[in-house]
Amino acid sequence: MIITFAQYCILTATYGGATACEVQRKTTLNQLMIDYYLNGLLKSELVEIAQKKAAEPLCYKVSELGLDCIDDYERANSELVIRRATYEVGRI
Repeated sequence: MIITFAQYCILTATYGGATACEVQRKTTLNQLMIDYYLNGLLKSELVEIAQKKAAEPLCYKVSELGLDCIDDYERANSELVIRRATYEVGRI
């Protein structure tokens, strides 16, 4: 499956689990876009809802299929991944 850059950002942000608010903090996307893409990723089974307590906000986690899409995207866009890794190291 081919994914977009926005989908890739959300998939990587949900690695290990994240609420929609946490995804927004980890990406440059606004809440409306995040909600739209999360719904699509859920329907495509690239993201799952992680089990949390009923009173807590929904927590999303990338699925095995989503991890495969991340790998495919990174293979096809290796320059982007190198830039992102360099940027993240510089932020530490």
